[in-house]
Amino acid sequence: MGRVILFGERLGTTAGGTEVYEASLISELLALADSARTDTAIIPLLAYRQGRRLLPARYRHLCRLVFPQGKIGTMLTAGLIANGMTPSVFHALFIRPPFLKRQVPVITTVHDLGFQEFPDHYPSSLVRKLNWNLKRTVNYPGTIVTVSEFTRQTLIRRTGIDQNRVVTVYNGMDHSLFHMRANPDTSFLGQYGIRQPYLLYAGRLQPRKNIKNLIRAFEILKAQNFFTGQLVLIGNNRAFLCDREQKHIDASPFRKDIIQTGHVPFNQVPLFLQCAHAFIFLSLYEGFGFPVIEAMACGTPVVCSNTTSLPEVAGGAAILVNPESPEEAAAAVKRLDDNAFREKMIDRGLQQARKFTWKATAEKMLALYKDKACHKP
Repeated sequence: MGRVILFGERLGTTAGGTEVYEASLISELLALADSARTDTAIIPLLAYRQGRRLLPARYRHLCRLVFPQGKIGTMLTAGLIANGMTPSVFHALFIRPPFLKRQVPVITTVHDLGFQEFPDHYPSSLVRKLNWNLKRTVNYPGTIVTVSEFTRQTLIRRTGIDQNRVVTVYNGMDHSLFHMRANPDTSFLGQYGIRQPYLLYAGRLQPRKNIKNLIRAFEILKAQNFFTGQLVLIGNNRAFLCDREQKHIDASPFRKDIIQTGHVPFNQVPLFLQCAHAFIFLSLYEGFGFPVIEAMACGTPVVCSNTTSLPEVAGGAAILVNPESPEEAAAAVKRLDDNAFREKMIDRGLQQARKFTWKATAEKMLALYKDKACHKP
């Protein structure tokens, strides 16, 4: 088929789910190409040099870098560099750069439209950037990949784009990292001041993550003496607009039982999940929802929002609640005190998590590349 350029603008930026997407998909596609089952050359084009460290060592020499690195290179030279490599397909994994030749089939991944649904939950500069990118992506020829059917339908509804241009390809998950352990290691908990049992949240302190109602649900459980343990928040607590979320945490009468670890290495996240009593995710808006299936794969029962992409991804294997009702979230945690029900939810979660693999994602993406290469503009 020829060359497929994968433009990773987020790799190396600790950007959460979008960085996981780029690292995982690029790695799996490189492995597929290396297996001699395809005539496709996969070439990662990265905006940041440090992004190479997130790829398998044996493939790092295949990476190309924009110049200058970062946002300026993304805007000024990424498209020109790609044109010089005469690709059969160009896949923008986050931002579609300018100056791409129109005769090259372009695929762009749209992860979510939270910046349009909740613009006040994002810095205004980021909202402008993402709206600019979305407008160009919709108005220029090319295919759009969404990571959930919810995001696909939202994109069609909000932009009026031809539905035949939008394809859903679900994210995967690294099952070698996220899996259940019969006797998980708890020795690491002490260094964070964590004691079991604890409820877990994984993600940034951002307004759309609804930290306020998460804290309120925890307070209800504590006030009723139903749950004696802690609430553990892992993830970047220096994200944009985090101050307002931090205020909810600091104002809680149960502040001493709320543990914030800050950023933890991605390969340590499963340790926290495997030891948790339950995973609580009351996000107001998700385009996919990696933490939900990661928790399920670790054998941790999940309580999550009944909105946006989460019911689709959870697939009946989580207790779904109204994210605006901390009372409902607290009641869901109480249900997990029934051991038979708890075991049923764990089993459902394990089965649901198995549906998501990066191999399946890469194979579907490769089929899409071949189709678009055969039907150039």
